Amino acid sequence: MIYNLKHLSYILRCSKEEIIYVADHIDKYYYSFECNKKKYGYPQIDAKNGHPKTRKLDPCDGSLKKIQSRLDVFLQQKVAFPDYMYGAIKKKNNIQNALQHSHNKHFLSVDLKDFFPNITHRCKRR
Repeated sequence: MIYNLKHLSYILRCSKEEIIYVADHIDKYYYSFECNKKKYGYPQIDAKNGHPKTRKLDPCDGSLKKIQSRLDVFLQQKVAFPDYMYGAIKKKNNIQNALQHSHNKHFLSVDLKDFFPNITHRCKRR
């Protein structure tokens, strides 16, 4: 449990001022680039135009990346993930997840088009 900003800054090993600055200037800590989409290690080709499909990425860097990495370490030490959780868990993958359901009679597979470009780091203030 994190009780206040002072406690958070202690856990993250950075100053309260740095946390506040990063939160107030969050846009400065993201950059964008495109890379080719791959499937089974090979570029995916768009059937319409024959060009490789691309994916836009928006990773973070600098102080935000440092803060997120330290928070990740803290959470991994404090949070016990359930056995049935597979997403973003080391040594687990979507194939193992699917195998847990292989005995089921019905399956539903969903691919949300352009899901991640619609997710933002910006908070909606009320």
